[in-house]
Amino acid sequence: MQGIIRGYRDTIMKLGILFPVAIFIIAVVFLGWFFVGGYAAPGGA
Repeated sequence: MQGIIRGYRDTIMKLGILFPVAIFIIAVVFLGWFFVGGYAAPGGA
């Protein structure tokens, strides 16, 4: 039982690191996509 709880905590710790990183990467990709697509340019849409 102890090992399961410890493994669960390790998973949460990894998620705590990976989740913000994944969100940051997705945000950067979306921003880059908007700029490359010209959507962010004035009158581009």
